[in-house]
Amino acid sequence: MSSQKVLVFAIFAIALGFADAKSTKKTSAWYTEGTPNFEYDCSDKADGNYPHPTLCTHYVACVAKTHAYEMVCALSHDGKPLHYVA
Repeated sequence: MSSQKVLVFAIFAIALGFADAKSTKKTSAWYTEGTPNFEYDCSDKADGNYPHPTLCTHYVACVAKTHAYEMVCALSHDGKPLHYVA
């Protein structure tokens, strides 16, 4: 009886480990949902979000001082686009 409990616990722990690794992978690549190769100079900027040069409903995500991603701001509770405020 106790060996069955250990087996069930081991299977549960393995499944939980896979689920945790999958969620970590998704959160570490948040910027991949944006438009890559956006014409924006990130060479002198730290990793992070910056105001879009022309659209207030968008922002630019700089990654590794070489990649710029054009991102769309989220929608508010009433479905209207939020604006990026620096």
